[in-house]
Amino acid sequence: MMMFRARLGRVLAALREFNAANVELWDRYLRAQRPWEATYLHWVRSPRGWRIEGSILPPCADKSQRGG
Repeated sequence: MMMFRARLGRVLAALREFNAANVELWDRYLRAQRPWEATYLHWVRSPRGWRIEGSILPPCADKSQRGG
């Protein structure tokens, strides 16, 4: 039973690592498709914790403020 748990733990760790790598690749792909969005203020998770990146506020999505 212990050998099964150890093997299961290694498999789960490998799946988590695989998923993290895929998420990183997908984020890079999306940034390559829309590079101008990297300048907008946004939260980024790094090994040291969450931080804010970017230099400008994103455009207002509130339609009531357009043209008025």
